[in-house]
Amino acid sequence: MQNKEYLISYYLKDNFEMEQIRYNMYLPDDIYNSIPKLMFRFSKHYGSDIYDKLKICVEKFKGNLEWTIYPSFVGKKIINYLLAPKEEFKREKSNFESKKLTSEREYFSKDEYKILCNNAIDDIDGLYLHLKNNFHINNV
Repeated sequence: MQNKEYLISYYLKDNFEMEQIRYNMYLPDDIYNSIPKLMFRFSKHYGSDIYDKLKICVEKFKGNLEWTIYPSFVGKKIINYLLAPKEEFKREKSNFESKKLTSEREYFSKDEYKILCNNAIDDIDGLYLHLKNNFHINNV
């Protein structure tokens, strides 16, 4: 699929009211710039349970990687959420708990990092279809 980096963000934006969304999950011209992930925030009128429902749906996806939804660890008044591989969540949680800032490239070995990036990009088409088929406004 073309413009794979936007598939999931466009699905969410086209089907749900969003307050915040960073459209691209990765940079197609530099796929190893960072591990693919999507930062977003739904409109407040959905309530907080929409994130729990989305997380359940995302975690049922069977791809190369396990994926999850989690609130950003960056302390702000308004919390954004991330859709990311579970390994990236573990890194961010470790950073938060240890109060250390370890970059993706420092935390993962060079091979692990490349595999995570490649597998995440390979999963996007399937994850998009999984969300499209299983996460709708009528089940939120």
